[in-house]
Amino acid sequence: MKGKMKKSEMLRFRVAWLLGAAVLCGPAIRSASAGYSWSTWNGTGNWNTTSSWENGTPPSGTESGALIKIGTVTINDSNTISTNSLLLGWEGDFDPKEVVMTGGSLTVTGTGGDQVLAIGTSESRKSRFTQSGGNVTTNILAYNLSGGYGVSTYTLSGGTLTVGSFVQSQNDAYLVLSGGTLKAGQTNYNWLPQGIQVSVAAGGAIIDTQGYSATIDTTLADGGATEGVYGGLTVNGTGTLRLQRASTYQGGTTVNSGTLIVTNSTGSGTGSGNVTVASGATLGGTGILDPGTGNSVTINGTLAPGASAGTLTIGSSGSTNDVYLNGTYSAEMGDLLAVFGNLTLGTSSALNLVGSYTPGSSYTLASYSTLTGTFATINNLPAGWGITYGDTALTLGAIPEPASLALLFGGLLALSWRKRK
Repeated sequence: MKGKMKKSEMLRFRVAWLLGAAVLCGPAIRSASAGYSWSTWNGTGNWNTTSSWENGTPPSGTESGALIKIGTVTINDSNTISTNSLLLGWEGDFDPKEVVMTGGSLTVTGTGGDQVLAIGTSESRKSRFTQSGGNVTTNILAYNLSGGYGVSTYTLSGGTLTVGSFVQSQNDAYLVLSGGTLKAGQTNYNWLPQGIQVSVAAGGAIIDTQGYSATIDTTLADGGATEGVYGGLTVNGTGTLRLQRASTYQGGTTVNSGTLIVTNSTGSGTGSGNVTVASGATLGGTGILDPGTGNSVTINGTLAPGASAGTLTIGSSGSTNDVYLNGTYSAEMGDLLAVFGNLTLGTSSALNLVGSYTPGSSYTLASYSTLTGTFATINNLPAGWGITYGDTALTLGAIPEPASLALLFGGLLALSWRKRK
């Protein structure tokens, strides 16, 4: 009869099985192993504390991974760490497993394993990674692996966290963003999936796409205020960030560079608070921005509503929000900007018409409650077409030719003469 599998072997087996199964819904993960185990029953120690490692030495290089069984590991400016996996959690232990990082660097990479940073494994009840400084880079940030069902939390309040993919297998997976920069490590259309509970606290969510396309398919929830200041969303990088769900953070949204696309169907894709798009940046999509009454949307870059005939909505029937367009409105035929409030076209505003036009048709480019100003520049306007600045809508249509106008005027005169006889 074969002997029982050791606990460490069982953990590796479970983690490898779950990560392999994640191929069906996420990144192609092969395995994750932990050749080095940390255990400090009496409290806290630095990563380099040799006596805290059961092997008598900390992991070095990327040939093997690390398992934090119990206790708290500190990482600071004295640490430069590379490992192919880092697993926080151990079956049956109720005490927390935690990494507290204030500086230094942690790179989860290598040719072996799958470069996974796992917050919670097996049946661990509570696992935390708290980062206030330093740089963390991992291909995969996974929560509650191998059937783990405890509370697993990653808190980012400083430094940088670069992630290729987020993976979550059970409930109680939390990501707290309160400063620091979260960076996309690759193009991923399910980068931050539904099921991971994200809260935006004071300090805010600062997301750098690094030129990639990254999709957030979960709510960015309000994480509360500190001394009356709420956290908001800041978008950096030259790539595209997509928000597919309604969010409730209250600190506003700033797009410094790149493109922000909203595709939510209810609520507000950008929470509440003012929305500002810098010169050179773009806001687009088919979702809803409802910043709250008294707040506004200011476009100094490009506004590009829709996606193959779609509507970008700003405000709602119960919330009036003004839009200030000082940049470019990129209007594709069939797309619509719907504003529940006043639309102001600034003195530097431009209309860039995109797409083909059907003769005899007219196109509504924007609807609004009221309108202030006109476009300073109109690009790609077809010959014989014009823009009508109506009371509640901005439309593009053909201008009647002079001969047609003469016939119409003559007909009206004839009708008037007949009525007088």
